[in-house]
Amino acid sequence: MITLKIKYKPTEDGLNLIKEYRKQYSSVLHYAYNRRYEGVSEKEVEHQISSLKNVPLIKSYLKRCAVKNATQLIKDEGEKQLRFGGSKNFIERCKGKITKDEFLNKRLSKLFIIGEANQHGNRMVVINDDLESFTFKPTIKDRIVLNIDGRYKRYKSILNKLYHLQQDKQISITYQ
Repeated sequence: MITLKIKYKPTEDGLNLIKEYRKQYSSVLHYAYNRRYEGVSEKEVEHQISSLKNVPLIKSYLKRCAVKNATQLIKDEGEKQLRFGGSKNFIERCKGKITKDEFLNKRLSKLFIIGEANQHGNRMVVINDDLESFTFKPTIKDRIVLNIDGRYKRYKSILNKLYHLQQDKQISITYQ
């Protein structure tokens, strides 16, 4: 397994759409985490999540990814229950040092999109052939190009290998 941390810059419209996806994904993830922490099975949590009304952007595959992400968070944390946003940020919010919007932005979770080899590496994100951007495809209509920051040119050879492996359906790539 290789982990690459690459900064990106979407367009202004793309940034707003990604933020909306992150808000709704966070709601699903927090719900799934709390149910999984209570001991509810993954299948049952997926069924319960399907009835949530306030997350129209989050389709079934992202919901499944959120449940898997919640299960992994529980496995990583053990017995200790996770506080989304962190205790430090909560205390700062209570003391009035940060605004409600800042606190809510710090609570947002990253999208966790599990890869599948038979879907060209990932259903929703692909490495573009120019090796300088990714395309996030949350729906058939929506396409958000995420331009890679110029400082990450050193990853070009790795991205080239990943691009060819994704095209040949030989690798699954998970994006966060």
